[in-house]
Amino acid sequence: SSSCKNCNAFQRSYEQEREYRLQTEQANGRLRDNASNQYQYLNKPFSMQPNNEI
Repeated sequence: SSSCKNCNAFQRSYEQEREYRLQTEQANGRLRDNASNQYQYLNKPFSMQPNNEI
């Protein structure tokens, strides 16, 4: 019966890992969108940015 417990624990940890990966991928997607937006902002001509930003 101990092997059964191990099986259940393994199954549980596998599902948690999969859920964690899904959340991480979604978070990475949002981070990538934010990063690309900031990158485009930084790549704009300098004259378009406010002068008081240092």
